[in-house]
Amino acid sequence: MKPGKANHGLVSRRAALAAGMAFGLAAATRPATGWAAEKWRHGIVQAKGDSGFIFMAQHQGFFERRGIAVEFLEFKGGKDVARALLAGELDSADLQAVETLQAVEKGAQLRFVGSTIIGYPYALYVRPEIGEWSQLADKKFGISAPGSTPHVMALAMLRARGVDASKVQFMNAGGSASRIKALAAGRLDAVPASSEFMPMAEELGVKVMVHSRDIVPEFPRFFVVTRESTLRERSDAAIRFLAGYMEGLRYCADNRDATIALSSKIDGGSEGERYASIYDEVVGGKLLSLNMEIPVERIVWVRDLMVQLGELASPVAVEPLVDRSYREAALKLVAPR
Repeated sequence: MKPGKANHGLVSRRAALAAGMAFGLAAATRPATGWAAEKWRHGIVQAKGDSGFIFMAQHQGFFERRGIAVEFLEFKGGKDVARALLAGELDSADLQAVETLQAVEKGAQLRFVGSTIIGYPYALYVRPEIGEWSQLADKKFGISAPGSTPHVMALAMLRARGVDASKVQFMNAGGSASRIKALAAGRLDAVPASSEFMPMAEELGVKVMVHSRDIVPEFPRFFVVTRESTLRERSDAAIRFLAGYMEGLRYCADNRDATIALSSKIDGGSEGERYASIYDEVVGGKLLSLNMEIPVERIVWVRDLMVQLGELASPVAVEPLVDRSYREAALKLVAPR
């Protein structure tokens, strides 16, 4: 997939910026001759306030030192990421359990091989005049796409508070930042979005209805997902990719200011409080997966929820989708922490 191609999603200027920074570091550290890093394409949902966690391994040259030249490709939503992965345009992806299970139900041979952020730093934002959950009936909810993780998250929140979701008007409204902007402009009544916007809620003229941890704490964020064929054909590269990614996550945990600065630079924003807030929530809340553990119980929880909501026709067997061997091999390179 080439940058700018629009059939599935987009590669933003943020990915280009991170790639440029990594190239400069790699050029300074790689041997002068006889060396060529193996290319690896990794898909992500359009980066935002937590982008430092995602791009740090590239920025610090951890991938390059493992002999992997990683290209990050950004997409508008999880469904776009899943489509690109299934089409062979990606070698791996930071993908949510929702989109992964949907693809598996349709026959995709995908595997969970690691995780990056275990919990989901998300919140439900509403217009200031909405004070009760019952007031959300018949309101306009902004999501990224029907059946997407934001949609399932919204359904789970409504279900937990006894609101009939069939009366809610769900509308496609792009990624978290776009949804927040639409809510602030009065075009929507409620949106599920990243909790990084909570410090800015009053300034934006919106209200935080609830944080995900207080209503659906079991909801996981990102897993590293790849095709079974990729693992079979490029097992060594997959192990080295996971090892480099793991080193990047650990660097983030140890370097708060550097991570916040990288998130701000990649995302292009100036709201330092927003980047600090999401960093402290993820690291302070122990949501960062320093050993890339795969919390199977959370995948099972999402599966059961999706069945209850009608987003899956029947329970998908989760354990066969989890392959721990690549993460375990990566841990032999970097040691558990």
